[in-house]
Amino acid sequence: MIFPPYLQAPHPAPAPPPQAQAQGAEANLPPGFKDTFRYVIRPWGWVHLGSLGPEEKTTHTWELENLSDKPITFKVSDLSPGVLVLEEPFKESIPAHGRRRFTIQADATGWEGFQQRGIRLVSDDPTQPSYKVLFDMTVRPDLTVDAVQKNMAKVAPYESPQASFHFKRETGTPLEVKRASELPPYVEAEVVPLGAAADLRLTLRASKVPTGQLAGLEVVKVTTNAPQQPSFDLYLNWAIHLPVMPNPSRAVFDDPKVKQVKLTLKGDHPFKILSAKWEAQGFALGPLPSSNTKTHVLTVRRLRDDATNGMLVLTFSGVQDPLSIPVIWADPAKK
Repeated sequence: MIFPPYLQAPHPAPAPPPQAQAQGAEANLPPGFKDTFRYVIRPWGWVHLGSLGPEEKTTHTWELENLSDKPITFKVSDLSPGVLVLEEPFKESIPAHGRRRFTIQADATGWEGFQQRGIRLVSDDPTQPSYKVLFDMTVRPDLTVDAVQKNMAKVAPYESPQASFHFKRETGTPLEVKRASELPPYVEAEVVPLGAAADLRLTLRASKVPTGQLAGLEVVKVTTNAPQQPSFDLYLNWAIHLPVMPNPSRAVFDDPKVKQVKLTLKGDHPFKILSAKWEAQGFALGPLPSSNTKTHVLTVRRLRDDATNGMLVLTFSGVQDPLSIPVIWADPAKK
C-alpha cells in the first residue's frame, strides 16, 4: 500500500531531545523548546504493532502532553482504513501543562502483508497545526501452504512416491481447494478436505514416465475459497535414478552437419556393456567398451540424412533391466 502524503512523517518539527521525551516536564526542556513546541506526543515517531492475524484487532495508546500555558484543542482529521480512535479522547481541550491519553484500534480484516497506517491530529495551535501519528503492522495470511515446492530425488523406475502439500486457514473457515491445471499422465492428484485445512497429494508413477525422461518440474495451479489467497502455484521437482544413468538421457541430432554425439554411461557400481540393440534405421554405435568400470563413453552415429527417430537398447552385467535411450532427429527447419 502506498502511504498517502497527509500521513507521512511529521514535518517540519523534529523529534524532541531524549530527555524531553523521557521526562516531559517544562523545567527539564532545553532553552527555546517551548517556543517551538506547544505539545509533545509519546511515543514519538513510528510505532510497530507487530504481527496480526487475518481478522485480528489490536490497540495501542499514546499520550499527549500540553507544554504550553494555554489549553489546546485537538480533533482527528484523517484515518487510515480499518483504524478507529476509541472513546472520544479529544471531546474536550487539554488544559495547560495537562496530559491526555488516546487509544487507536487497528483492524487487520481484509488486508495481508506489511501495512502502514496512521491518523492525523489537527490542533488549534498555529505553531503546531497538525501531527501524524504513524504506525505499521504485518498481517499474516489466512491461508498458508507448508511449502510451494516438493522434491522427489532418486526415484526408482518401479516406485510411486507421493508428495503432500498441506493447506491451513488461520481463521478456521472451511477450506475448498481445487486443482486448476492439467498434469501429465504419470502424475496423479488428489485433494483431501480436512475442514479448515486440506491436502493436495501428488503421486509420481515412475513406470509411466516416457522413456528418456529422467527428471521434471511439474507446475500445479490450485484455486481456493480464501478471498486474499485465491490461487497458488505449486511445484513438484522429481528425478528418476537408474542403476546406469545416461548423459544425455536422449541422443539428439539437431544439425545436419553433426553426424555423431557422445553418450556417457555412469553406474552405481562397475559394470560391463553386454549388448546393444537398435530399434531404428540409419543409426549406428561405435565399438562397445570391453572393460568393467563405473563409466563408459559411447559414440552414436547418424548414417543417413533420412534417419529420424529410434531407440538404443543396452544391457549390462549385474543390472536386471535393460536401458532404453531414445535417439532423435530434431529437424532445425521445423523449429
